[in-house]
Amino acid sequence: MYSNDNSFDSTSDWNNPNFDISNVYPESGDWNTSMSEFHEREGNWDSSMSESIQRDADWNSWMSDYCAEQGDYNGASSYVEMAADGYEMLNLMLIVPLMNIAKRNLTLMPLSMTIALRIPILIVPIFKH
Repeated sequence: MYSNDNSFDSTSDWNNPNFDISNVYPESGDWNTSMSEFHEREGNWDSSMSESIQRDADWNSWMSDYCAEQGDYNGASSYVEMAADGYEMLNLMLIVPLMNIAKRNLTLMPLSMTIALRIPILIVPIFKH
């Protein structure tokens, strides 16, 4: 398959049983060493990502701002998601006191549970527009 003119170095042939990975990574010797050297050069993935997130503040807020500037529909959905998070907090702020009332006074429990279960039905349509 190969010519005998010694243009092919047999020590770098993957099929050679004497194959030495150090020929591929001569400065590092093996895959793990070369990867650790890479990480030392690049920082590591986590730290570089955290630096990226710090630069952009938060990826979601950065994307939502970017998409809002671009008039992107998908980006606008991230605002809806943010609003939905606000809705969940609002829901908790309203439901938890009603549950406390229900625990204290069993006669009010049916009324407070009915109100608590209807809050999502009343608020969700606001965020769907």
